Amino acid sequence: MGGQGRLFAQVMATTAEGMVNDARKLRSIIADIVVKVPVTAEGWQLLRC
Repeated sequence: MGGQGRLFAQVMATTAEGMVNDARKLRSIIADIVVKVPVTAEGWQLLRC
């Protein structure tokens, strides 16, 4: 973002494994992106790791 701010993006997958894959893809494109995870049963699995 060129030091102008922070970019946030939420994963679109519905499974924990898919969310991890989405997050990794986003990070490979933009290194300093903040990846958001939905607060679902699957999302909570990731947050508790």
